[in-house]
Amino acid sequence: MHTLTGIAHSEAGQEGVSKCEREIYKIIDYAQKNKKKVVGFVTGVPGAGKTLVGLDVVAKNLGGEGKNNLSVYISGNGPLVEVLQAALIKSVEDDQRKAKKKKSSNDRKERSRQLLWL
Repeated sequence: MHTLTGIAHSEAGQEGVSKCEREIYKIIDYAQKNKKKVVGFVTGVPGAGKTLVGLDVVAKNLGGEGKNNLSVYISGNGPLVEVLQAALIKSVEDDQRKAKKKKSSNDRKERSRQLLWL
């Protein structure tokens, strides 16, 4: 099963992906400054990095730094959507497991510190 990290390591040329993302961010900045809503379409041949660009822009544009950004990734490719949904679920579950494991480790460290103070 794929994870979002695995999808991010695509064979698409990073130069083209980065250039496309920069253009999209220019459009986002314009829309924010001018209080506009925009719809962006990323097109290209198979393997060009369209999926990667879309996922990167949505992920990087979520909320950060007090912004109220809303980004949505839409695809008419049913099998792709299924893979992305499964990857997202797996990535979230992996993150939750890591957070739980870290919390458990921190709890053990805290308990051992408390015992040392007794």
